[in-house]
Amino acid sequence: MSQYSASILVISGVTTVFLSIIYYYLQTKSCHTLNMVQCGLQQRLCEYNILGIKRYVESKSSPNNEVNDHYFSIELPEPGVTELSCLSKNLLHHWHQLHPKTLFYLYIVGHDTLKIPETFPNLRICELDSALIFQTPLKWWLNAHVQWKYRTAMKTLMTFDHMNLSYNPSDHTIPMFKHLKLIYSIVLLWHRGGIYISHDIVLIKPIITLSSTSNVTLVQRNSNRISLDFLSIMTSQHPLIKQLLIHLSHAYQNQDVMAIDAELILWKVLIKFLSATKDSIQILPANTFYGFDREEEMFSNWFTSKNSSEQWAAWQNDQHRYGIHFPIVRVPRATPIPIKNSLIDRLTSLPKSLISLKQASCFHASTDRIHMGQLVYQYNHNHGNNGDYIQSWASIQYYPCIDRFYARDNLHNLPELYQMKFGQSTFRNDSLTSVSILMNAWWALVRPKLEQEKCWPPPDHFRPVYISMHIVDRVAPVMIKSRKTYDNYGPVGARDMVTLQLLEKQNISTWLSGCLTTTLKYQSVTRFFNVTKKSILIVDVQNNLTNILVPPDILRDNVIWSTALYTPENINQTDEQLNDFEQVEKRFDELLNSKLVLTSRLHVLLPCLALNIPVMFIYPYEAYGRDPRFKGLIEILVDHIYSEKDAYFWKNTSHPYAIAWENPRSMNKAKKELLKTMITGLHQRLKQEREFRIWGHFYRVFD
Repeated sequence: MSQYSASILVISGVTTVFLSIIYYYLQTKSCHTLNMVQCGLQQRLCEYNILGIKRYVESKSSPNNEVNDHYFSIELPEPGVTELSCLSKNLLHHWHQLHPKTLFYLYIVGHDTLKIPETFPNLRICELDSALIFQTPLKWWLNAHVQWKYRTAMKTLMTFDHMNLSYNPSDHTIPMFKHLKLIYSIVLLWHRGGIYISHDIVLIKPIITLSSTSNVTLVQRNSNRISLDFLSIMTSQHPLIKQLLIHLSHAYQNQDVMAIDAELILWKVLIKFLSATKDSIQILPANTFYGFDREEEMFSNWFTSKNSSEQWAAWQNDQHRYGIHFPIVRVPRATPIPIKNSLIDRLTSLPKSLISLKQASCFHASTDRIHMGQLVYQYNHNHGNNGDYIQSWASIQYYPCIDRFYARDNLHNLPELYQMKFGQSTFRNDSLTSVSILMNAWWALVRPKLEQEKCWPPPDHFRPVYISMHIVDRVAPVMIKSRKTYDNYGPVGARDMVTLQLLEKQNISTWLSGCLTTTLKYQSVTRFFNVTKKSILIVDVQNNLTNILVPPDILRDNVIWSTALYTPENINQTDEQLNDFEQVEKRFDELLNSKLVLTSRLHVLLPCLALNIPVMFIYPYEAYGRDPRFKGLIEILVDHIYSEKDAYFWKNTSHPYAIAWENPRSMNKAKKELLKTMITGLHQRLKQEREFRIWGHFYRVFD
């Protein structure tokens, strides 16, 4: 055999061996991919015949909207906190160690108010733009933020109360923030694509290679859930993300917000998506990140220095594991700090330069944390009043979240003054944590004089914002007596001229703020309005005035009668509060479905002006002159107060304030400018408070 022929045989042999190795590798990789889906996905996916090897090893396409190197997370600073959370610092620290040359984007609300570590050269800080949601199928969601804040807070209290457990907000993550992170992680993936990593993930290996073979890489949480802590979508406006946004929109409109299971929703969306697409999808097994989820185990004897090294080594050697999902954000202060060299300490071993004195450990909240308090109301009579909760709605707009509730007429929650029984731990007067609270309300302290002294001033740990207050004459001596609180937290925003003059006489710094309800915005969650066939709504107008002010033919057709009063349901206090709040939603739905509103109620009139709904304010002439609530407020905002003096004005075509009943107009231009000026003053005061400024901009209530 010639030397040439021998060389050919050698080359052929080497080639055969090489191709065999390649074939074995591909077979192994394909089997590994199948193994990844066998722990729960296989049975479901086989129904759609999508377990073919090509589906999982197919190279990702390169469309025009392909995204490179957009690795990101989201930080929503807790109220009062001025530095990154320890979990975010931990994520950034491990990212920098594992990917020192790869950029990481951290989206923050109010980034310019936080101290950002300078030790991460590959970190890029971005302000989270809430407007991004308006270009998605969830465009309505942010405008309903008042409902989400109130419901998540109140239903969290309900959950603890039903289990007879004490609820201390400092020991738990903020429910509203969980929803915000969920929504905006998906919104950012829709706009930019990339890889989202929750700061609950502690990385132990580089993850860049995880998405190298597929446009979409997801992590299985369990047999019928896909994790939302890690999402890799390498193209913007991906159809899977669009379907997820659509299904989430439907869930928020039709389910209890606290019962929404987004991981289950993503699972169902994925099943439908894979049945109708040829896109490359990679499903990683649960042990990529999970398997460390039970809080009680984290402080058990098993997680001590004796066993932690073995477990750590096992994780490092697990070829499928890239990180640890770390579910605890903080533990109660009474819990001992984990001992050195434990698993927990290994996972959160931050350099001393990154830990401030205000952060006791990686789990405790910063001592800067403040709580967001909201006034609620208790009625000793048979009727609730929409007006009180419309005031609440107006203030909730500006809060980042709510985690404490206080009865307006019993701020100290004293048992002898009709104590509010639910969520007892939210009323601890010895709390070390400050409470920021808007004090817009009708202040009458409906109690005997001896009890009023116990109601005012507010507790020492309050940081009250005195705005849009109406003080009733009979309680003025008690409320004015406590000058120190106004000196510390003034000036006081007076809702009307009577309150303004009352404060001025006592040389208390004050200004005419008007009513916070003039700033109302509203988005219905479940109702859609008929814009072509609207009714005239009449709310609590005396029959004799209605008969002489409204043409008979109008009264016979297309008129809805309503009242601001309602009968509270005989249920527990928490459910009653939810019911009271839902009454306000029904009221707003009524208003938006009306072409003209006739009312004698201040808190029907003002929301109409805020929502640009044509409105007639009707009140008996002499009674109006005696009512201190109206002075210096209504005259500024409405053209005319209708009374018996306008009898049959609709027959007089030359009446200066005639109504076009079929096509009524809204406020005139001059009144709109006055309203705008009043709102500007309210917003300027609120922007002086850091939390209201940051989150008012995020929720776009200053727009």
